[in-house]
Amino acid sequence: MTTMTRQKGYLLTAIATALYAGLGIAFADSYFTSKLWNSEAYSDSSLLSWALLAAIVAGGLVQASKIPAEGVPIGAAPTSGIGQVDDPAGWKLLLGNTYLAVIWMPIRFFVGHEWVAAGEHKIR
Repeated sequence: MTTMTRQKGYLLTAIATALYAGLGIAFADSYFTSKLWNSEAYSDSSLLSWALLAAIVAGGLVQASKIPAEGVPIGAAPTSGIGQVDDPAGWKLLLGNTYLAVIWMPIRFFVGHEWVAAGEHKIR
């Protein structure tokens, strides 16, 4: 079992921010540098990219600030039973721990943003 501290929360926020920026730079054209507001295609506006980046930072900072100064013990308890297979501990921590949820935010936001951008023209 390990302990989640505020410092680790702030570090995870920085990693999540870098991950989102990296995904945007590597897999999208002009993700942060296109027109700030594009009235022809709202989801292609870089304003949305910057707003999602700000949401990751704000969410991570709020989450980290709620952690007590002494930290919180986190660990993956076994959940096997009849007909169940126990997931690996690392995977269980990533998917089932609210303190580690900030790591999934950049992936969710990037994929969601690209999905909306790909489908927006269909409803216009």
